[in-house]
Amino acid sequence: MIRQKDYLIRLIEEFAQVLAAMLGLKERRNYKELYEYARKQYLPYTGLTATQLAALPTEGFAKTLLEQVPELSTPQLEVLATLLLHEGDACYELGEAAASRHRLQQALDLYQYLETADAKIVSLVRRQRMQQIHLLLQHLNA
Repeated sequence: MIRQKDYLIRLIEEFAQVLAAMLGLKERRNYKELYEYARKQYLPYTGLTATQLAALPTEGFAKTLLEQVPELSTPQLEVLATLLLHEGDACYELGEAAASRHRLQQALDLYQYLETADAKIVSLVRRQRMQQIHLLLQHLNA
């Protein structure tokens, strides 16, 4: 149990640094670098490359992902959803509508999965991110 707790603390600390870097890139409107940075983070956190993740369907993304990589923990799924959101946001700002829509829908499916799988914990941040995705998808579909 202590090892798992240490692992989770390390995961959170490391991802906090990654998230801070991504938010800094977004604040500076450096969307190309944000896109590239987010894509490099998938492998260390999930064991999958950006290309492998992009090949997965948007509908039933969480289910398909967990069939392929069943050892992914809830914190890893949360990290992945956040990375997908930031990559999708960067694609949106770069005018890459199809790529943006795909990543955002994957992120949304993952967040929705986490909402039901992790139902005992109410995450306001997760719900805020889901709302952000809905708004971006509305713009993309308009």
